[in-house]
Amino acid sequence: MSLFTLAFLLTIVYTSGLYAYSSTSTTTTTTIPAPTITATNNAAPQLPTTVINTLLHYASKSNDTFKMSYADIKPISDALRKCSTPCNFLIFGLTHETLLWKALNNNGRTVYIDENRYYAAYMEEKHPEIDAYDSKYATSAGRCRTCFSPNASWGSMTCRTTCTRSNGT
Repeated sequence: MSLFTLAFLLTIVYTSGLYAYSSTSTTTTTTIPAPTITATNNAAPQLPTTVINTLLHYASKSNDTFKMSYADIKPISDALRKCSTPCNFLIFGLTHETLLWKALNNNGRTVYIDENRYYAAYMEEKHPEIDAYDSKYATSAGRCRTCFSPNASWGSMTCRTTCTRSNGT
């Protein structure tokens, strides 16, 4: 075993806490008073612009193949900023940007509707702060042209969706 390997292993063991070396340990607790926020409602303050821009940047620069570009995310973010709080935000589909939408709609309610009930349940379990529902649609993307054709009779078409909580309620 080389000297570098031995030094590396000792460093890992020492810094990972496996090697409990503490003859005396002291803990210092500092209490910092939180700033007082006065508002007419009990909502949390809006996110600062720098935080929003950082979230947008990292969401659009991800290596994920199925992500929205910055040009697609920015107008949605701008609309959410202009929305009076609390803002109700409905999103169709759980995607790479799911947590981004929740964070950008800081003071409002963000609801997700997805066709895959297993994925909706998985996302709600993994991120309990999101509100996801599964849905079954009576129409499909293949009927898009007939639904939006100028000759379509809206009286005979029905748009039915059945939404349930991803946990079955």
